[in-house]
Amino acid sequence: MIRFSCFVMFIACTYLVSLGQGESHEVIQINGENICVADLTNSEHDNFINFSKVVSAIGTSDIVVISESDHGDYSAIRSRKLLMEYLHEFCGFNVLITEYSFFPMEFVVNKYGEKDMFCNYRKITPENYYWEYLPELFNWVDRLGFNGENPFRLSGCDIGYYKYNIEVIDSAIKLINKELLESKKYKWFTDYYLTLKQEPFNQKKKEEKVFCQYCDYLIDFFRMNDPNSIDIQYLRNIKATVMYYFLSKNLNNIRSTRMMNLREKQMAENIIWLIEHKFKGQKIIVSISSFHSMRNLSSISSKQIQKRYSVGQYLWNYFGDRIYSIACIGYNGRTGRAIDSYNIIDGKRQMYVESQFHNAGYKQAFVDFRSLSNNDPFYMDALYNLPNYQFAVWNEVFDGIIFNDSIYPAFIVPKEMDTCK
Repeated sequence: MIRFSCFVMFIACTYLVSLGQGESHEVIQINGENICVADLTNSEHDNFINFSKVVSAIGTSDIVVISESDHGDYSAIRSRKLLMEYLHEFCGFNVLITEYSFFPMEFVVNKYGEKDMFCNYRKITPENYYWEYLPELFNWVDRLGFNGENPFRLSGCDIGYYKYNIEVIDSAIKLINKELLESKKYKWFTDYYLTLKQEPFNQKKKEEKVFCQYCDYLIDFFRMNDPNSIDIQYLRNIKATVMYYFLSKNLNNIRSTRMMNLREKQMAENIIWLIEHKFKGQKIIVSISSFHSMRNLSSISSKQIQKRYSVGQYLWNYFGDRIYSIACIGYNGRTGRAIDSYNIIDGKRQMYVESQFHNAGYKQAFVDFRSLSNNDPFYMDALYNLPNYQFAVWNEVFDGIIFNDSIYPAFIVPKEMDTCK
């Protein structure tokens, strides 16, 4: 199967090259099937691209998931930002849910309001934990405003598993019901939390169990008064964060299946809660990494990934075709890891779908996978840092893709560029 698929892909690439490399064409072939391509290159208006064909593919879906293959890949960030602007301006998408942590994002909104969100977000996050595009994104949201004729809202969905985030639990605790905060039972809860904050990796499994049971007790307490209370969601995130810390102590691998499944589940629950309660009735953009947004992981030729249950699968099971999921891919360059390792992407692999775009002359393009009729696997580098996950029935994993011929990283913001006081 693999050899046959590679042969078919090679024949398709050869066919496109024969048409004249450097000239863009309206179709490429995937497993022998022609699929229409929307050219997104617009040199005259570099900061505004006509995404009408993308919108046509999205159709009536009111939840659009736009994912990048690697955090900090600026080519994907730019494509995503321009598409978000288009969806907001012309299609009424007024909410962006990002992969930032649920705690600090909600804390910022509740404590400081929705203006100057980036600078306020910086007050409770580490100096090196953001990338060059963050000011651009937050300033864009600030510029759109929150009260005018076309307001825009921003929130986060992650549990925040990095070490600093145990401190961010402060944000959630401060927002929980004041009456409960003053009760003796809640004092036990906060006292335990302070111990955990000081020595997060020295707690025993028994203490974790008791802590989680108490979280459940508090959740039941709030549910009696308001089953949709945001306090419940804060507590669920506190519980998930604590469980994640105990797992990290025992497993020492943030990509272990148990840890990832815990994180994926809570991220999905946060997104569902935000869509169903805080932003009910709104059109939603979700911006997370492709590692999270994938679904139908059984179609990927990797036993390890098939053990995972992703955010994308949870969302698809809950919302169905209300969701349209778009992944960003690239042909050649360096991936965008700003705080971690990075990879060089070699554009010479002719069996990959990226080579077909390149050989056909596309600089930036879109393909609607829902228009494919066959369900055969093919090669695509959708996860830059995970090279073993490249052969899959990708049209069952994502609904569409945005291609960039060149990929390049965004770097951490230098101090002199940081305008936050």
